[in-house]
Amino acid sequence: MTRPLNSEAVAACFGRAAQSYDGQAQLQQWVADRLLAGITPAEMWLDIGAGTGYATARLPAGTVLALDLALPMLKQGRALGRIRHPLCADLHRLPLRPGRLDGICANMALQWSQDLPATLRQLYDLLRPGGQLRFSVPVAGCFPQLAPLIHQGQLGCHQFSPSAQLAEDLAAAGFAQIRVETLRHTLYYDTPKALLGHFKATGANRHASGGHQGLRGRLWWEQVVASLEQHRTDAGIPLTWQTGLFTALRSGE
Repeated sequence: MTRPLNSEAVAACFGRAAQSYDGQAQLQQWVADRLLAGITPAEMWLDIGAGTGYATARLPAGTVLALDLALPMLKQGRALGRIRHPLCADLHRLPLRPGRLDGICANMALQWSQDLPATLRQLYDLLRPGGQLRFSVPVAGCFPQLAPLIHQGQLGCHQFSPSAQLAEDLAAAGFAQIRVETLRHTLYYDTPKALLGHFKATGANRHASGGHQGLRGRLWWEQVVASLEQHRTDAGIPLTWQTGLFTALRSGE
């Protein structure tokens, strides 16, 4: 498994993907639509990992703060008219006062936290009593088609937590009324290059990436292609995401 990226590396990956992001983020947008279904309106929301603002523009609120570590993403979101209140900041050092927010949303973003239990405690403190947290993250079971390559060290992959562990982390942070839903969605690609290129085009390079640098030669690529081609269907080469949707409330005080 790859080691967690530091904030600067994550910002650089997503910054480079700002222009291509929307054209490649069908999975992220599909998850966002389900994450926001039936959401309760609130006065002030924070959208963490807002990117180009797809979820930001859909949050029912008087004010939505769009937070992202990658400034090019926020600039793209403003140019698209989705983001009005950009906030370029590190998830681990949020420049907000405790108890200020009615709701926090994070679509496919919190998996980049270097210490998710500590991040959840911070988010709890930022919410007003009764405030809601909604987030989605990839969970254990993602990318089964890549499992042989990961096991053999041909690809590195982010290590995703089981949904049950994340629910326990929410409870330990103080959240109540925790609800969890698991989604499974498969995308199809014409070629192995297009499949792996999806991660780069959306900034998520280290969800899955080439293994040890010394392996990245012709033989390495032939092994990657042969493994992925075994999964080909009439629709193309599949890549299956397993995503957890989490909803929780800060208990009223």
